Order: sequence, then C-alpha cells, then structure tokens
Amino acid sequence: ENAITLQHRIIFGSLGLSVAIAALIAQFTSRAIALPLQSLTQLTQRITQEQNFSLQVPADNTRGEVKSLTDSFNQLINRVSQLLTEV
Repeated sequence: ENAITLQHRIIFGSLGLSVAIAALIAQFTSRAIALPLQSLTQLTQRITQEQNFSLQVPADNTRGEVKSLTDSFNQLINRVSQLLTEV
C-alpha cells in the first residue's frame, strides 16, 4: 500500500512539474513572439501619425518569421520614403 501511495505521489508530482515547465516555456515563447510584434505595431502607428518614413524597426533581437516581417516592413518604409522624395 505504501508503494502504491509513493507511486501516485511520484506520478502526480511529475505531472505537476511537467505542467509548470510547459507553462513557463509557453510564456517565454509567447513573449519572444509578442514583444517584437508589439514594437512593430507601435512604430507603424507612430509612422502613420507623424508621417515620418525615416523611422525603422530594430531587428536586432528578432529571428525567423518575425525577423522576415521586420525586414520586409523596413524595406517597405524605405521604398515609401524614396517614392515620397521623388514626388
């Protein structure tokens, strides 16, 4: 009976620890994605409000699709700036 109780404690303890670790990883991952997107959104709003097309989104801490989006956005802003100076 003590062995079964110990077995249940180990199983439930491991399960609880696994859930806690998964939650921490999920939080870290979501922040890693959300913070650069928030920065991009804020800068987009600022560019629109100020009509300042010389601003760029820093891409230093981004990777993967977020970096690709940031680079594409910066290229778009550069192209808009060039077109506005040609007009």
